[in-house]
Amino acid sequence: LREYYDNLCPFCYLIGILEWTDDALIYRTFPGDKSFLFLPYFANLRELHDFKKSCIYFGILNNTARYSNICVYPNTNDVENTPGEYSTLLCFYEKFIANATDDVIANNWTILQIPFGAVKNVKIDFINVKEGVLGTIREVYKNGQNFNYIYKELFNKIYFFSENKNTIDWEQTRDIQENLSKAFLLDDFRDFTNCLLPRKGGYVFFSSEVRQALEELIFIWRWRRMGIPKEKLDAIKSVGNIIAKISRNNASLLYKMDKVRAVEEFWSVLREIARKIPGMDEKDLKMIKPTALDELIQLVKDVVKKEKDGWKEVRDLLVVYSSMYYAIDKMPKGGGNQ
Repeated sequence: LREYYDNLCPFCYLIGILEWTDDALIYRTFPGDKSFLFLPYFANLRELHDFKKSCIYFGILNNTARYSNICVYPNTNDVENTPGEYSTLLCFYEKFIANATDDVIANNWTILQIPFGAVKNVKIDFINVKEGVLGTIREVYKNGQNFNYIYKELFNKIYFFSENKNTIDWEQTRDIQENLSKAFLLDDFRDFTNCLLPRKGGYVFFSSEVRQALEELIFIWRWRRMGIPKEKLDAIKSVGNIIAKISRNNASLLYKMDKVRAVEEFWSVLREIARKIPGMDEKDLKMIKPTALDELIQLVKDVVKKEKDGWKEVRDLLVVYSSMYYAIDKMPKGGGNQ
């Protein structure tokens, strides 16, 4: 060893080599850029052993693959092509929950980010995935009506369409898929909504099937925890449709809603929306529900009574649905009545 590495501790080297023999390691490599190594953390060594044993027994990982070792299907050679760190972890969780069911599962991780090149300035991320997020993944898998896998059937089928190139921008698409995965695993709905906003030169789009899956996820992950009936979402969806129609040629109103930081600003943007409705095209007027604004106002008042900052959740939901209908209007077939 000394002839190659003057400052390397032989004992540390031995431990490192032994760790690489662990068949339950999760890794993802991006050639020429960096690799991610996912290390689960348990305070109880027996639980750590049981978790790794499940990973091996159910054939979730294929450690003969070079760049990724999460199997597309258990005990097969094909592996997933995830776009980044968090999408890899979310993809793993889906495989584990689908195959190991109720076995012990890791929610604390140390993730090593190892760059390519001679100098290895390794970065370390510590991630805690809340039980509520894991519960959402489980519920979608077991009881989902429109989908059963959050990454595979939802995030992985959301794309960014470049109006400048008139085609899918795959680099931005993979960034969006990765950021959606990160926001979900970290239970950050604010960042989640920002991923879906239209941006310069294009917009986020998806099929009607993916839209239904997204709506179901929103209800399970966010809306239900607020203790409000599902039908109350209709008012938010309808106002989102109004914002999308108004924003078709200029998304400034949508961005303004996204940037609202106080409830007074929120009411101000809603008043601006109301003022713009009479000036909408007759065709668009037939496709909206103007009374939805009154319903939304009452809904927000009810939400704020229960939780002072509950209006923020409604704001974020408005941004999601506005972005969704904005994309539908931009696509060839246009939007629908709401």
